[in-house]
Amino acid sequence: MPRSNNAGALRNWLRECPEIARGNAFGVDYLGDAPGSYALSSVPSELKYRENILGRALLQTRQRQEYWLDARAPYGADANQNLDNLAFFQAVARWMQAQNDAGRFPEWEGGRVVAILPVLSAAPENAGGDAARYRIRIRVEFEI
Repeated sequence: MPRSNNAGALRNWLRECPEIARGNAFGVDYLGDAPGSYALSSVPSELKYRENILGRALLQTRQRQEYWLDARAPYGADANQNLDNLAFFQAVARWMQAQNDAGRFPEWEGGRVVAILPVLSAAPENAGGDAARYRIRIRVEFEI
């Protein structure tokens, strides 16, 4: 029996973004070597607790989970190509903001999503040869 998975739901939601090419590989915790591949990785996120009147720790009703959205893109001395890479992530961030403003979120196991927003802008990492990994950080806030 397949398990329900919030990372999978977020990945499917991100696949709806017109900037993300439908036919390209989109891994979870794995970014392929080919330019144009994507990956979604979970970031360790602190659970929030509150104390009830009996002194017991209970999960707060509003929680947060963060993810990295990675993309492999051509990279090098061509400034226009590198600018296009950053423009891709700006367009993805604008799409996320529009979805957030409209309240269009993925189904979330064990809760209800109330916000999905990028919290760190794109930056190239692991640049080598003719490709680099670009990544942005995404915050999902949900109520349980």
